[in-house]
Amino acid sequence: MTAFAYTAIDATTGREATGTLHGKDDDSAVAELKARGLFPTRVAEVASRERTGTPVEQSKAPHAAINRRSPGRRRPAGKQERMIFTRQLAALVGAGMPLVRALDLVASQEQNPAWREVIVGLADGIRAGGTLARGMMRHPRVFDRLYVGMVTAGESGGRIEVVLERLARHLEKSGRVESRVKAAMTYPIVVMTVAVAIVAALMTFVVPRFEKIFLTMPRARLCLR
Repeated sequence: MTAFAYTAIDATTGREATGTLHGKDDDSAVAELKARGLFPTRVAEVASRERTGTPVEQSKAPHAAINRRSPGRRRPAGKQERMIFTRQLAALVGAGMPLVRALDLVASQEQNPAWREVIVGLADGIRAGGTLARGMMRHPRVFDRLYVGMVTAGESGGRIEVVLERLARHLEKSGRVESRVKAAMTYPIVVMTVAVAIVAALMTFVVPRFEKIFLTMPRARLCLR
């Protein structure tokens, strides 16, 4: 059995709880926490002292999506923020937490002021009698038509937690594919850059020196004439 340190939110009270528990793997630890009525925001394996000499925590669970950034940083929400937001919201709503309460909790953890304002606006819109999809329509740069359309379908069918889970998986897969494509393109770009730099150096420094050497040779001078 492996020891796991966790941080979780009580789905009933909304309070944060921390502690340790034992399980076969991170999935079983997350399942145990959910069975206790806790939403895991962070589950990390605690390495033994015998193996490492010092206690070390190794993050395992994908639920550890609390977005920590330097305070006061203001920039538009990108793909990473949207993916983390969707994963957090899906996990909270799936754990039985009301949608507005889940949005408030996610907003309280967000350190990007611009993104936090968006999330707070979504919660305020629902309190005013609107829907989550309608609030997202006000931010087309963050939530595209596919995203809004799926949320609309989820709200209409009363299965918003299922739709959010599917959206979170879709965004995570898209992020992994994009990362792999970027990694695959990095190597040829580096090779081409180095090749161009070498050719430029040869043409700038090496070739002119050989030209001077050949010009100083009598036979080479005659041939050039």
